[in-house]
This record gives sequence, C-alpha cells and structure tokens, in this order.
Amino acid sequence: MTQFLLAFWTAKVATIISIKIRG
Repeated sequence: MTQFLLAFWTAKVATIISIKIRG
C-alpha cells in the first residue's frame, strides 16, 4: 500500500512539474 501511494504521488508530482515546465 505504501509503495503504491509513493509511486502514485511520484507520478503525480512529475506530471505537475512537466506541465509547469511546458507552461
């Protein structure tokens, strides 16, 4: 469960950063 949440947040943060860089 913990690894799942960690992977989920890591992917979410990476997506937000990617959008900010593009923006």
